[in-house]
Amino acid sequence: MLKSSSMSLFETLQQRRGRVLFVSRSNSCRSQMAEAFARARGGDVMLAFSGGVSIASRISPETRAVMEEKAVPLAPDQEPKYLLGLDIS
Repeated sequence: MLKSSSMSLFETLQQRRGRVLFVSRSNSCRSQMAEAFARARGGDVMLAFSGGVSIASRISPETRAVMEEKAVPLAPDQEPKYLLGLDIS
């Protein structure tokens, strides 16, 4: 749907969502929160990702509690991700 010979460049760009990558060391707190907020508040205009360079074994329970409090819960199976293993294309 993004590419069509009858679609102008302007129309194509309007339909394409931008990509944003939140990077942190362990990907267990702030970058996970930023990704979740970006998806919840800007999912119609962007694709959000997060990753870390030395990931933690799990997302901190405090992070999950804060996100629940803000009504932007993280998925139960959401885990820290290696930065180099992300496909943001």
